[in-house]
Amino acid sequence: SCAESTAPSGNPRPTISAVTPSSIPLGATGATVTISGSGFVPESKVHIRLTERATTYVSATQLTASLEPADAATVGTISVEVVNPEPGGGRSPFRTITVRDVLTVGPDVVALDRGASQTFTAIGVSGDAAAVTWRVNGVPGGSSSVGF
Repeated sequence: SCAESTAPSGNPRPTISAVTPSSIPLGATGATVTISGSGFVPESKVHIRLTERATTYVSATQLTASLEPADAATVGTISVEVVNPEPGGGRSPFRTITVRDVLTVGPDVVALDRGASQTFTAIGVSGDAAAVTWRVNGVPGGSSSVGF
């Protein structure tokens, strides 16, 4: 009689198909990131900026992790990867999250004739709100709340 045995197949190499949100506003705190992909196991770890973060396993296709305040302290990109342990396993290719300025208002400086008016355009990141204050000759001229 022949005994048959099977060795464990090991963990798959993870892949990331999407990171949500794909962008966050400058200075964001406490954002939760959802990583979608394949090959995730309960022991998978999300690395943000090459640092392991507390990871919540949702399913073989979804993980979540939290950003730290320092992650959104400067405009630029944040690297995200998933690491599966041995046997097998490995690292996913990187994906990124963009850290964007919350609000841009332009033009910055305008010279106007008396009685003339000027339109300013505010551009922000979807879902965020910001306060806008303007000055005339250095004196506060007004303010508004801008929602996007």
